[in-house]
Amino acid sequence: MLALLTSRWAEYAAGLPLTDSLYLLVFGLGYYAVRRGPNGSWALAAALLMGPLAKESFVFLLPWLFWFGHKTLSWPKQLLAIAVGMVALLAVHHLVDSRIAAPATQSVSNAVAHFGNITYSLGRAASPKGIGELLSIFGLFTLIVPIALWLEKRNNQAASISIYASLGWAEVGLLAVVAVHMLLSGDLGRMGYLAAPAFCSALALAFTYWRRLLRV
Repeated sequence: MLALLTSRWAEYAAGLPLTDSLYLLVFGLGYYAVRRGPNGSWALAAALLMGPLAKESFVFLLPWLFWFGHKTLSWPKQLLAIAVGMVALLAVHHLVDSRIAAPATQSVSNAVAHFGNITYSLGRAASPKGIGELLSIFGLFTLIVPIALWLEKRNNQAASISIYASLGWAEVGLLAVVAVHMLLSGDLGRMGYLAAPAFCSALALAFTYWRRLLRV
């Protein structure tokens, strides 16, 4: 929680009227639901309901929720939840567009325009400034995860990956989804903060290992 709340992007998301705030909640609920299993079905349903309203790029998170969340909530129920979310999205768009007299296709064209950011994002990520921006998402906490794994290997533990044995393809998939958001946005740090659920889980496991090591 300390790593999560001391990030520069925590204040940014909480203090400004951005859709990112709701989208961060969707990511958190989705990851919690996948890891919680059937007891987290309510969280997955909430993520599917709010996701379409939160951001157009939810379309990239949706396959991850469907695939890794099928043990939490059956696919028919997931489809029902996303259908309700889409109805809510259409209703909100109709209300807003009619109030400001905007064409219904404007939001779609704005979303498609983000594909032009991919080249810029790749170049930025390869620059010293971009690397610094990535490392600034969680600050020095970023170094703890790889250092913990290195220390475990150095101490010749029986299972060199036991620290993160409880993590798997769900986390890899979520990081891939976040990477897509980063490329499309061009704002590497802000979108990288979406990886907080998976990163903080790995961080918690690293601290657990260190505590066990110090006891020994």
